[in-house]
Amino acid sequence: MQHCAAARLGGRAERGQPGAPKLGRVGLNFRLAREIVARRLSVDYRQQSAFRCTQILILLMSCLTFLPALGWATDFDIIGGSEPQKRLVSCIAEAGTGMLREIAGPQQPMTLVILRHDKFLQTRAAFGAYRTRLAYSNLLIRRIYLSSRALADRDKALWVIGHELGHFLIPDGIEGHAEFAAERIRWRARQRCR
Repeated sequence: MQHCAAARLGGRAERGQPGAPKLGRVGLNFRLAREIVARRLSVDYRQQSAFRCTQILILLMSCLTFLPALGWATDFDIIGGSEPQKRLVSCIAEAGTGMLREIAGPQQPMTLVILRHDKFLQTRAAFGAYRTRLAYSNLLIRRIYLSSRALADRDKALWVIGHELGHFLIPDGIEGHAEFAAERIRWRARQRCR
């Protein structure tokens, strides 16, 4: 602190000008104070400014690079279910929606609806999807309906949600093709959802 005070004085105390505090008894070395002032003035602020601008640009570019990874959570909406069920579905869906974005590009968000099993059976009948037991999807409105029984354990949830997301990756309606796409989604989900 004393060096800064001596540097701001710029040597007035050494020359004994009026209004300058007497710093002699503190024992400051005024040559050192002049050297500090000289060094401070010799810094090229334009160079520092360019360096700071480069740092900010690198930070901005790294944020933009990871922005798609941060945005995956907004590619789908989850309706219904308990908090643990929502977390499990969210984790599995994040693995699949990243692949959907690579293939189809950004579209309207996908909706995953978790229903109690009796409600699931009613909606299944309304859509005429009688062959399914735990989940079905509607490609036109980008919606997947899940029975709460499909989320009873992690392996069953991986199988069911992966299969339904597979229908969105290969939208030809053939179950074998959806299952082929689901394997990759399940692998990614196993890596992420531990």
